[in-house]
Amino acid sequence: MTELQQKLQCIIEVTLDNFESVIISALEGGSNYWYYLPNKLPSKLPIQCNGKSYSEKIAYLLFNDPTFKLQVNDVENEADLLGYCTQESMLAAFGSCPRDFTAILSEDYDSYNADSIFQTSVMGEVIYG
Repeated sequence: MTELQQKLQCIIEVTLDNFESVIISALEGGSNYWYYLPNKLPSKLPIQCNGKSYSEKIAYLLFNDPTFKLQVNDVENEADLLGYCTQESMLAAFGSCPRDFTAILSEDYDSYNADSIFQTSVMGEVIYG
């Protein structure tokens, strides 16, 4: 690191709304071209999930349950595992995709931002388009 380079760390509170913005936008449009979800949600869901959409339930579980793992497979070959989306991988993806996460935070995002974060949370990087 040269004398001119400096490192800035900031702490940003991540909310359920942030998880919902990414998961809903990704699962309901931005990522449909590459992912397949082979497993159903747990049979016993928290009461807070009542009346919520499938995507909202997934976002809720990812945000509130650090043990929840969303299996993600390849849409073209549904038996091929691409990875898992977890609370930890989502938080890591927020940090790995600062431009996309800033767009989410400012509520000025699109399906591309959500897809980039979702892909990174599942596969560690953006693989598809």
